[in-house]
Amino acid sequence: MAEVKAVAIARNFRMCGYTWVSILNKWQKISRSQIMYEAFIDLDELIVRCRDKQARKFIKEAVACYRVGAYRSCIVATWNAVVFDFLHKLRELELLGDKEASKLLEQFEKLSSENDVRGLWQFEKDIPKKALKPFELISNVEMSDIERLFEDRSRCAHPSMTSLEEPFEATAELLLSRSKITY
Repeated sequence: MAEVKAVAIARNFRMCGYTWVSILNKWQKISRSQIMYEAFIDLDELIVRCRDKQARKFIKEAVACYRVGAYRSCIVATWNAVVFDFLHKLRELELLGDKEASKLLEQFEKLSSENDVRGLWQFEKDIPKKALKPFELISNVEMSDIERLFEDRSRCAHPSMTSLEEPFEATAELLLSRSKITY
């Protein structure tokens, strides 16, 4: 019975639960020739589809940042939504008796309570791989795209420089080029 429920959650996870994948997919589809109002309505629909309250908060923030051209902030907020949505999915799987999900949540809680910044960074970096295996929540292609999102998030969130004079600049084109995620 638990396996049937886990399969149902995984299907929901892939079809509509992984809002951040959907958001990236929508950004990919937005072209400059489209009316921005129409694109914003589509993004608002994706916010509503997010089941986790904390992840929804970050998706809403990412959309707001995108609308005003704050692309670095958009990438960071999208990554935050990824993390919270993944943790939410782990909690759902844990409720169904998934021991691997329980183990991963315990690891996260321990790292968080110990304020282990390096360990938490590694936990975040491993999210795409963990979502693929052992949980099989995303495809190999989606894993690769999400890993690039993590890399972009790191470049956007830290004072990294592409040269001594020029800081890293996130653009709408970067969001579009990094979002080749499909269902």
